[in-house]
Amino acid sequence: MLIYHGEADVKLDDNDEVKILTDEQRKLIIDAALNMSDKRLITLHTTILLALATGMREGEILGLMPKYVDLEHKEIKIRKTLDKVIIYDENHNAIGYKLVLADPKTKASVRTIPLPGFIIPILEKYEFGNTVVFETENGTFIDPRNQYRGWERFLKRLKIPPIKFHALRDTYASLLFRSGATLKEVQELLGHADHDTTIKIYISTFPEDKEKRVAQLNSIFSFKTE
Repeated sequence: MLIYHGEADVKLDDNDEVKILTDEQRKLIIDAALNMSDKRLITLHTTILLALATGMREGEILGLMPKYVDLEHKEIKIRKTLDKVIIYDENHNAIGYKLVLADPKTKASVRTIPLPGFIIPILEKYEFGNTVVFETENGTFIDPRNQYRGWERFLKRLKIPPIKFHALRDTYASLLFRSGATLKEVQELLGHADHDTTIKIYISTFPEDKEKRVAQLNSIFSFKTE
């Protein structure tokens, strides 16, 4: 039996197209997640709020270990991520997969993220799992595919068009920019290995800045003809 470490079905890298929730969508999501009436959905709702509060990748959230959550000092350390291991038979045919905790793929992903105040009481009330914070009722890892299905149903209930879970991460970055954070600060908080993806989020947050820079170039290269 052979195994291959591959990415989960739901992309967890930084190369996805930037999608930022509108302020109205963000408020709907936060209100719905905070006012949870169905206790069976508490895990899903808590992961949604944590993604908006920290910009963590889905794999980082599902692979978050209790010892890396420091509510006293209001911070989370990113040291592991939930990874998918594809299992092959001797003929190299995929016959299944399993979920494992793995080290982050880049040094930049190993980081410490400050927690905003609103998420602290939510995490204090949440019953952490033994191996990772967010587990199934049977104490196993949450499959990213099931997480994504829950996210889709959540959006459908709110009548919000389908959008990737990754949009919560992009929205977090956009809110940082809007609050005055620098490109370097956002890059470090998100754990981007380079600033290209961070710049894409910035441009998506402030598209007028791109137009402004192009206008400046036009003025530099413009000249009068006789």
